[in-house]
Amino acid sequence: MKVLARGLKRTWLAFCMATLIGALALFVAWRFFDLAPIAVRSGSMSPKLPIHTLLFVAQVPAAEVERGDVITFDPPGVPPRTTHRVVSREWRDQKWFFVTQGDANDAPDDWRRAGQSGAFHRGITYGSQPALVTVAHVPHVGRLADLALHPRLRVALLLLPLALLALHTMLVIWRPRPTPPVPERARERSLR
Repeated sequence: MKVLARGLKRTWLAFCMATLIGALALFVAWRFFDLAPIAVRSGSMSPKLPIHTLLFVAQVPAAEVERGDVITFDPPGVPPRTTHRVVSREWRDQKWFFVTQGDANDAPDDWRRAGQSGAFHRGITYGSQPALVTVAHVPHVGRLADLALHPRLRVALLLLPLALLALHTMLVIWRPRPTPPVPERARERSLR
């Protein structure tokens, strides 16, 4: 029973520390290295970037985006924010245009299907704004990012590691300590 209790305590402490370190790492990456976290929500980039992967994207000038880079963008029309690989790029009308394709897709993206009317340029552009290029990714951690979309949950997720560590510290401090056994010789002396 003591072995099980000791194992649970160690697991609890490891969970508290991992949560705290993870939250601090996300904060440092976002605040000091300008790496914004984005969660993958579709399977179009599988198997390299499966659903619930957490991406870290950095802003770079659009001119620095190369073929093979994974970029995040808001496509024209209805589709939500998308993360796909650049398969080609072209300088046209004083802008860089990128043709993209999901790793799991058979063909490059054709945003005409998204309901765009009028003149169409194949590919997407950031215009004069910087591009969002993926610089790192962590599998499965995107599930937490999905929770963090809700403002109240975001605050809770930031405070959760601190609360867990505080709870662990209080349990350690307030836990009753067993009295150590008195050796036989000391007991004999006290009886005299």
